[in-house]
Amino acid sequence: MKLLMIISPEARQGEIRELIGRHDVRAYTELTRVIGEGATGKHLGTHAWPGQSVIGLYT
Repeated sequence: MKLLMIISPEARQGEIRELIGRHDVRAYTELTRVIGEGATGKHLGTHAWPGQSVIGLYT
C-alpha cells in the first residue's frame, strides 16, 4: 500500500478532492482546520495570520 500526504490551503480542498477522484483514490482521511507555520508564512486562523490548512492522507 502507498500513502500520499497533501498539505494544502483550506480553500483548495475541493480542488484536491477532484484531483484524487480522477485518479481512482478510494480511501482517504482529511484533517481540517490545521494551523502552523512554514515556507509560505503563518496560517493560524486568526485576524493577524488568517488562513488554515487541510492535511489529506490518501491510499
